[in-house]
Amino acid sequence: MLRERFREAATGRSRYGGVVMKTLALVACASRKRTVPAPAADLYVSDLFRKARAHAERNSDAWFVLSAQHGLVEPGAVLEPYDVTLNGVGVSERASWADRVWNRLEPLVEQGDTVIFLAGARYREGLVARLEAQGVRVEVPMEGLGIGEQLAWLSRGAHTLKATTADAATLDAFYDALARSAERHGVGSLRAVANRPGLPYRGVYFFTDPNEPRSSQPGRPRVVRVGTHALNLGGSVTLVRRLRQHLGTSTGVGNHRGSVFRRHVGAALLARDGLAVPTWGSATWPDEAERARELDLERRVSSYLAELNVVVVPVLDDAGPDSVRGYVERNAIGLLSSVGREVDPPSVHWLGSHAAREPVRGSGLWNVRHVGDAVNADFVARFVELIDGDGMLGTFVPQSAVKARARVQPFAGDAMGQQGSSRVRSNTTPGGRPTAAAFGAALAELFDEATRSGAKFIDVSGRDLHLLVGGYPGPLHAMATCCSVLRSTMKDGDVVMAAPTMGVGASLRIRYALPR
Repeated sequence: MLRERFREAATGRSRYGGVVMKTLALVACASRKRTVPAPAADLYVSDLFRKARAHAERNSDAWFVLSAQHGLVEPGAVLEPYDVTLNGVGVSERASWADRVWNRLEPLVEQGDTVIFLAGARYREGLVARLEAQGVRVEVPMEGLGIGEQLAWLSRGAHTLKATTADAATLDAFYDALARSAERHGVGSLRAVANRPGLPYRGVYFFTDPNEPRSSQPGRPRVVRVGTHALNLGGSVTLVRRLRQHLGTSTGVGNHRGSVFRRHVGAALLARDGLAVPTWGSATWPDEAERARELDLERRVSSYLAELNVVVVPVLDDAGPDSVRGYVERNAIGLLSSVGREVDPPSVHWLGSHAAREPVRGSGLWNVRHVGDAVNADFVARFVELIDGDGMLGTFVPQSAVKARARVQPFAGDAMGQQGSSRVRSNTTPGGRPTAAAFGAALAELFDEATRSGAKFIDVSGRDLHLLVGGYPGPLHAMATCCSVLRSTMKDGDVVMAAPTMGVGASLRIRYALPR
């Protein structure tokens, strides 16, 4: 009966080589249940189960419950309430349970099908390896997420369409928009981009592999990783810092404990070449001998990454999980790991095929989180609008450039109160502190530079402006005057993006609309 119902549910799915490829979702049971008999779909009353059920119904051809008491259960099967969980039984009991589930699951799947697990590790063990041995693609979209993160992930997909509803034309539109961003902002090797002057303060980055051409457009490399930064509230990691974490040091070493990208690449190199570095991926810092073995692999990782190119899409929004950058990253990974994987599968030589994590191997991306995520129906249209200019793109004068110019053009005395050139003396108070006129002139210079570059706005913080003028940090700073100039320069359309508790401080940041 199960087989017939699943086959019936799968009618009309896309065909590849004449074989109908289906998606099956498996949802783990929950401890919170009704007190009376009910269909399995309705017996479990926890928020996590209900949201997982909704996700399964939207994103699969058929779904089933993984019941600790009954094994693989149809949603409509009526069950008595029970008090059994796999978390409370031993290894042999779990193995026996997995055998029971497999006996019912095996007839339902064929090579090329996809099985989505919305279930914890205890409910997956004994099943994943068997499915993969049958040529079934396994997805665990919430792997590694805490309960709160799982609820948030499921909630984000509540109003989306499944990614497989998109087609090759939609994917081409995505790549065309990305190409326009590359023309506008440039494309280059990771090393070149990470050290490029004027890199936007925030954005989404796309790694492309010149050795991995798109199947539908052989002259265009496919995207192999999508990433961003500062997705936590108050996050301060800049785009350039995140790219340099991936790049490593100028000596070609790097630290895979600070870059999950490096960690994935290193693990794949170990598997492909039959090497062993036991401490790779360990959170514990190795001893001197172990670190020496890691360094050789770090260099190999850097050598591989150096061959990849990077396209940056500037998105200058605030830090936080609801940022536009997070939206772009999540949807781009979802699109590329579904439609992209089908239209532009990785070559047989792609290093990621040896990765330790299944989402990397199965998606063709060096990503784990958001692989297989549902994609907003209007994502590509919004992405095109973003690329072509909807007010979110611009050129931010980066802090690194501000600091460099501050060293070259000191307007104020140094931290010890010593006076410099006549220009310094004319822009400081008798006590040696920068004047409002000095801050105003420096701010006007920033406006002019950003306007000439075509930016629609510029973000300037108290720290940025004071570093440009000089005298900060140090006993002769004039942060109160600096912040006063920043606020008094505001016009209609300008926005305070961040403000210290007392209203005055280096963290004050204002977005000024351009031109002035």
